[in-house]
Amino acid sequence: MIYNPSSATRQITIAEIEYSTFMSITAPGLVDQGAPFPISGRLTFMEGGVEYGIGGRSIALSYNGTSLGSATTDGSGNYSKSVTIGSSGSFTLKAAFAGGSGLAASSASMGVRIGITSPVTLIIAALAAYFLLRK
Repeated sequence: MIYNPSSATRQITIAEIEYSTFMSITAPGLVDQGAPFPISGRLTFMEGGVEYGIGGRSIALSYNGTSLGSATTDGSGNYSKSVTIGSSGSFTLKAAFAGGSGLAASSASMGVRIGITSPVTLIIAALAAYFLLRK
């Protein structure tokens, strides 16, 4: 028997599964102006009804669109960073994961109020205003 060479080709598409991610953010609701405060949270995904932390990922931190730098998640998906906002007022803090490697982007935000909260600072500010107004 003689066999003639033959070949066959077939094109296949391998789809990468992209998991939805979930981001949390926590910070104090009221902070002294110019005082450092912590921002923390967790990056996770769900599979089969089980939540898994995502480690080694960069989380961009910002307030009202101004960067506060970034933090990296640990092996359990937790991140934290101490930050400072020099202005007073109400701000929206945001933590954002850009996505990648089969993981979808996600973000979380919360409000924070920056002002003078220390009783000693309030007394000093009141005395300064009193003496300035007396002139």
